[in-house]
Amino acid sequence: MISAGKNHPYLLFVICLALLGKVAAAPTTAPFSGTPSALDTSVDPSGNAFVVALVSGNIEALIYQTNGTWSPLFPLYIRGGAEAPVIKTDSNGNALVLWFQSNSGFDMMAAYYSASDKTWSPAETISGSSISTPSTPNVEFFGNSGAMGLWEVNNGGTAYIESALFDQDTQTWGSSTATLPQTGTISNTHFGVNDQGDALVVWRLSSAPYLFGASFDGGSKLWGFADPFPNPAGDDRTFLTFALSSASIGVASWLESSGGTLYLRSTRLNVPLVIPHYYPSTFTSVPPIFLFNIEMAISPSGNAFLIWQENGGGSINGANFNGLTGQGSTPTNFARSNPAAPLLQIGADGFGNGVGIWRLVDGADNIIQRATYSAGSQTWGSPSDLYTTTNTVSELSFSINAVGNTATVWLEGASTFLLLDNTPAAPSNLQVAVTKNRFTFQTEFAHTVSWSPSTSPSIASYKFYVNGELFAELGANQLSYTVHNCPPKNPVTYQVVAVSSNGGESSAASITYKGK
Repeated sequence: MISAGKNHPYLLFVICLALLGKVAAAPTTAPFSGTPSALDTSVDPSGNAFVVALVSGNIEALIYQTNGTWSPLFPLYIRGGAEAPVIKTDSNGNALVLWFQSNSGFDMMAAYYSASDKTWSPAETISGSSISTPSTPNVEFFGNSGAMGLWEVNNGGTAYIESALFDQDTQTWGSSTATLPQTGTISNTHFGVNDQGDALVVWRLSSAPYLFGASFDGGSKLWGFADPFPNPAGDDRTFLTFALSSASIGVASWLESSGGTLYLRSTRLNVPLVIPHYYPSTFTSVPPIFLFNIEMAISPSGNAFLIWQENGGGSINGANFNGLTGQGSTPTNFARSNPAAPLLQIGADGFGNGVGIWRLVDGADNIIQRATYSAGSQTWGSPSDLYTTTNTVSELSFSINAVGNTATVWLEGASTFLLLDNTPAAPSNLQVAVTKNRFTFQTEFAHTVSWSPSTSPSIASYKFYVNGELFAELGANQLSYTVHNCPPKNPVTYQVVAVSSNGGESSAASITYKGK
């Protein structure tokens, strides 16, 4: 008979497997004051989901907390004329929201959430103009010291990039800087910031050579020159996207039309900017029916994940670009027969896993699907259905934090829904130590199972299973358990599940002792 007991020291090595967690099944309704026309979301390190929405020209914010309740609604801006809100959270749970308003002048505005005070600051103008409309705002934190906001300004044939720095110690914005002026129209602007405050920005210009980039030095706080991507044939390039890893590896991807064929290409960019570091890797080429809606995220080590839609049948595909080697993977097809725009979203966690999200239209059904790239197997898994409705899903936003918690937010009719997966990461590195204890009339074998803790925050306990049966519930600091009276020749499977403070359970990390 197997029984519990104390730990013993000797070690025998066997195979360990940790499975990816499953997503929670039930969405919750976000209590905005009306029907949003734009949404964005960000998950903080503890698994709280911040959601910001444009409602009747105003900006509203909500937080879905790990205890399963919504925060009170906070109206960030109520004067009307607002557009394009974006939100990001930092490693301490603070948040920044950027948006622009055209109700009186053309202003870029911001609001800050303090995790320590659990309060939002009043909305403030960080850049204002009476003639130029800012667009496509974005914001990124760097380290725990600050953030950068960046946006496009197009003004009658003259275009430039404008940016401003946020100091978290004083919770104040510096003066905005208009830089990198060019003739034409700027679009497809993307940027990233590393922990030192260095930044890379890329954009498309309406005139050849089409794609440009520039770098920002976090020490001197100065922008470099605008550098064009080499384009000797003058090929048209669109649907530019970009991501920068915490290791300062940047990857840019774009759609290129050349000789009647469309190509999806990627290249590495360095900090400070070098274009290109590698000759662009080509993932796919198709006749010019269409290939568009390219989205990309990047892991800390510089592995970029891409998803896109191509061809008249609406095929959704994914691939990887290794920023270290400059090699692109063979594309993986996820879904077909999608006549509507798929509302693609993608993100990466801190362990090198990627997650793609999209809407699939199948007859009368709108289906939100998800596919996960496993850093362990280095492959994309088959897509799974997260949610199905006969209503039209018209907005979709997605976020993933470093430990793999995800938030998916969508607009369905007049309602806004959120699906939060704060399933904790599974424990890892399971090992079995076998001890042979001799007594006067018998010999007893004991198995001591040990593991590395879950990397997720707020772990409350661990559940320990023997051959699929719950055997013990352990404290968050107990990282081993001894089972006594184990038959020496019989195989036995042990599983450990992490339990978070809000009751979420990880997938089971498993190990099997095969017996002698």
